[in-house]
Amino acid sequence: MECRITVGTPDGDGGDPAGLFRWLAQDPDVRSTAQLALMPAQERVGDMGGAFEIINAVVANSLALSGVAIAAASWRETRAPRPTVRIQCAGVVVEVDDDSPETIARITHALSEAARAGARTEPGQDGGAAPDTAPGAPGRRADARPGQR
Repeated sequence: MECRITVGTPDGDGGDPAGLFRWLAQDPDVRSTAQLALMPAQERVGDMGGAFEIINAVVANSLALSGVAIAAASWRETRAPRPTVRIQCAGVVVEVDDDSPETIARITHALSEAARAGARTEPGQDGGAAPDTAPGAPGRRADARPGQR
């Protein structure tokens, strides 16, 4: 399963995706279960270019995805102000709001279900949407915040 991870801050800054990438790459569980790459984001008008803003993570299963979500949530908790971490897999986008077990379980469930649905449905057929492939492309949103669905 291929996922994209982006980082942002309340003031619209790009956050620190390189910092999150280093954190994930140094986590022994993530390093052993995920392939990571730092990718350039889609350039916007006025950008100087060359900025790496998207982390591409390839994981084999929901357990590996859970490890990535836990590590991303832990990294987020070490930053002030807390950046927004978004994980997008199979067209579903979730926000990592905290590192509680409930939040990690909701994130893993939402993304795993989307990946399973994507594997069962051909792109463009009724009953399932094709995964978005362009950086920053809008996708279905699964809110993983505590107390919301």
